[in-house]
Amino acid sequence: MEACLSRGLQRLRRGKPLAVAYLDLDRFKLINDLYGHVAGDAVLQQVCERAQEPLSPHMYLGRIGGDEFCW
Repeated sequence: MEACLSRGLQRLRRGKPLAVAYLDLDRFKLINDLYGHVAGDAVLQQVCERAQEPLSPHMYLGRIGGDEFCW
């Protein structure tokens, strides 16, 4: 995440847009603990598919904590 944010800040300095969203998926860690990481990955894929716009090549989703993500 730090490397992606650093690249985004460099792009921002060159006049390119930058947006960062902080996402907290309640009880996401519980899904991984109860059903495994494959199920957790499926949940993350659903979150990305339900976003207003799908992730483009310059968009990243990174985990900050147990159920906290930056987009």
